[in-house]
Amino acid sequence: DSYFFLEYQEIPGLFHGTGDIFSAVLIGHTMNGTPLKQSTRRAMDVVRAMIDCNRDIDDNMCGIFIERCLDLVRTI
Repeated sequence: DSYFFLEYQEIPGLFHGTGDIFSAVLIGHTMNGTPLKQSTRRAMDVVRAMIDCNRDIDDNMCGIFIERCLDLVRTI
């Protein structure tokens, strides 16, 4: 019976794997008892951080290299 909207800034480009990352973070936080809105915000923040961490990759068809960002993600 309710809904929410979270502001975001679109990042131009194509980043393979971000939907899978978003889903994993969202489900993980939700299953740990975090409310849906807060889980969604965290998932959005993780995806943004991972995109920022991988901006220097020349071949964007390889997807997001999660390993490069693990220390960063633990802080979000």
